[in-house]
Amino acid sequence: MGASIRETTVQYQSGNVGMKAFVAAPETKDKRPAILIVQEWWGLTDHIKDIARRYAAEGYVAMAPDLYSRLGHALTTDAGEAGKLMNTLKQEDGLADLNATV
Repeated sequence: MGASIRETTVQYQSGNVGMKAFVAAPETKDKRPAILIVQEWWGLTDHIKDIARRYAAEGYVAMAPDLYSRLGHALTTDAGEAGKLMNTLKQEDGLADLNATV
């Protein structure tokens, strides 16, 4: 597409939990389709942010929520720790957080 990309971190609520998400979008006032990027078990990594940027370059508003917001915005490169984080996040909480994102 060639348009510049705007990046921001947004904050919002999921119940009593303060959530954060990375948003990458084309620099335009035109309405654009949106896509939700779901993180891997490592957390909201630079790789996930890069995926959002690539979708934004194709014309999408890409939002990547930090699904570990309720776990202190955890981020790791250790597989053992990632497994613990993923297993600590309750499925119903993750779904509630995704619903709050959209």
